[in-house]
Amino acid sequence: MYLSAEPDGLPPGPFRASLELFQSEIAPVLRKEIPSRPLSPGGPS
Repeated sequence: MYLSAEPDGLPPGPFRASLELFQSEIAPVLRKEIPSRPLSPGGPS
């Protein structure tokens, strides 16, 4: 899954607020609900 962190024209204040909201409210739910993929046998590439 890929989530963009590009500001897409937002001023710095609202962009930072959206990142803080993602970090505090959304990311913990995603970590809990979506299982991690196993690493490849050779480790990260």
